Amino acid sequence: MKRIATFALAASLLAAAAPLSAQDDIGFSSLEERMTAAEFRAAGLDKLSDAELAALNAWIRARSLAEEEALALIERQREEAAGPGPIDRMPQEPFEARIVGEFSGWSGKTEFVLDNGMVWQQTGNDRYTTPPMENPRVLIRPALLGNWTLQVEGFNKRTNVERIR
Repeated sequence: MKRIATFALAASLLAAAAPLSAQDDIGFSSLEERMTAAEFRAAGLDKLSDAELAALNAWIRARSLAEEEALALIERQREEAAGPGPIDRMPQEPFEARIVGEFSGWSGKTEFVLDNGMVWQQTGNDRYTTPPMENPRVLIRPALLGNWTLQVEGFNKRTNVERIR
């Protein structure tokens, strides 16, 4: 009877560990791999059956994955709360946004505060005047040698800009 109970326990423990895919094992080291033989014996782990040891490793693996997922979630929440990513991690892709408030052109070193939290500044001294408008849409695109240009929707003029925040 004891043998059947032990077999049932081992089978259930192995079944619980089975759904863990091989990909989950990437970066996971079992207790046997983490500990020296002396540490393994001193902790009494050498007395565990193979099924018990597998169950313990599965428990540790599940907790480790849960901790990694929780840490990744916390990091994502921090990044979202901080707003747009660091300037040096800007993807080199065009994007659209809106200038916050009234806009009537640029006149050298003009700052453009966008609705996505970014702030861009004109790098040249060129001037361009438009009729006053509220919250115009702009297209910001990468240019040569890591530079960027800003163009107001509906106008054919561009100016060179750099992100300052």
